[in-house]
Amino acid sequence: MVIPGSWRDCQAWKADGIELSTTNNETAKLYDAALHQIMSLTNDPSLGGLPSTIQRMVETDPNFLMGQLFKEMSSIDVVTPGEETIQNLERLRVIAQSNRVASWEKLCFEAVEHQIYGRQLEASRIYERNSMLNPNEIFSISRLFVLNINTGYSEQMKNSLGYAVNAYSEKKPLYNYLLGRYGFALNECNKNSEGEKWARKGLDLNNGRDPWATHAVSHVLLDSSRSAEGIHFLRSTEADWRKGDMFLGHNAWHLGIFYVERGMYEEALELFNDTICIEACKNEAMLFLNDAASLLFRLKMEGLNVKEETIKICEVFKQHAFKHTSMFDDAHLLLTCGSDKEFCNQILDSVENFIQGNSGKYQQVVAREVGTHILKAIVEYENEEYDKVVELLLPVRYEIWMCGGSNAQRDIFHLILLSAASKSISYQDLARSLLVERTSNKQTLELNGRWLQRLSL
Repeated sequence: MVIPGSWRDCQAWKADGIELSTTNNETAKLYDAALHQIMSLTNDPSLGGLPSTIQRMVETDPNFLMGQLFKEMSSIDVVTPGEETIQNLERLRVIAQSNRVASWEKLCFEAVEHQIYGRQLEASRIYERNSMLNPNEIFSISRLFVLNINTGYSEQMKNSLGYAVNAYSEKKPLYNYLLGRYGFALNECNKNSEGEKWARKGLDLNNGRDPWATHAVSHVLLDSSRSAEGIHFLRSTEADWRKGDMFLGHNAWHLGIFYVERGMYEEALELFNDTICIEACKNEAMLFLNDAASLLFRLKMEGLNVKEETIKICEVFKQHAFKHTSMFDDAHLLLTCGSDKEFCNQILDSVENFIQGNSGKYQQVVAREVGTHILKAIVEYENEEYDKVVELLLPVRYEIWMCGGSNAQRDIFHLILLSAASKSISYQDLARSLLVERTSNKQTLELNGRWLQRLSL
């Protein structure tokens, strides 16, 4: 394994204001390399990719708490921690209590433990506190960012990244990658111009090779009704963003959304088959599966027959069912598997069981307040019970943010409400009102124009 000299050893970390609990320089460099891969969303082949980097980090110093926490992050994708995970946490608790472990690492342990038990908001608060106390501590900043997306807490995301960008030294490693994330956070809070400025600055500082900054610019272009520009932007920078293999499927999804916006259905379907579907089936990452489900359902609402493609994604998606770590994921699962009535009923029953009791899991709260409404609405949409869809979604449309994801991703649920209202004899007036509201927010979107024609407005 090649470890470039640019990775920080123990002394370099200390010079940057971060005291590591390891004294092994190779371990320290591997920790730096792991953070670089996460922030750049790119597996480094010289290191064997992120999984190999983490494994080697743990092997070189089994008592390095942050290396172990990196490894345990994979345990978060479960409903309830298994016995092995619980034992690992107790072992790590002993390490965390050692006097040689700095306070910032102890806080990271507390946050990861909360995450593993589904207490996402508690984890967010600890990461936020840690990033304020230790502005150069990138692990907490990056984990808080992901949690804010998954919980829909865009204001906290904006504020925490705004603090990080100003407190984190521009000369420190990884500073450049904060800018695209900050641009995204600003856009999520309807600050499009500021968001674009920071995202493009991040791209410039990274010589165009920053998958997240590319992604942030795409969000701005979508939300400011610049879909033609969005297509040109993503096509002209494709050679760069395709190198970010951890995020390839999602940036491709954004290109697909631009295609759908402009009615370029053949291009969207070709992109699905050539990239989005391949990434979803190869990696089976929930992000990529959600992307595939969302794009196909949009094409379906536009009148395309995507049954064959949907079945393919559904079969892969089913392997990750019944976890309920995210209502956002569960909803996208049903977008692909909605025609399988028996399976849908099993999912709905499982969610009902999940929300019983009070384990402190944030997703239980989400499921009770909005998640079950969305899941049932998707099933009723497949049943062509459009009145029921409206009656389920309309009361919770201002709480959909709780499911997490971005504004662009959650738009699928608002489109389902609009589509159901337009197909319902009882809710034609509501459909017109929803479309007027939507058009006032996004004046020139081609998609809105097609809806105007359908409703004869």
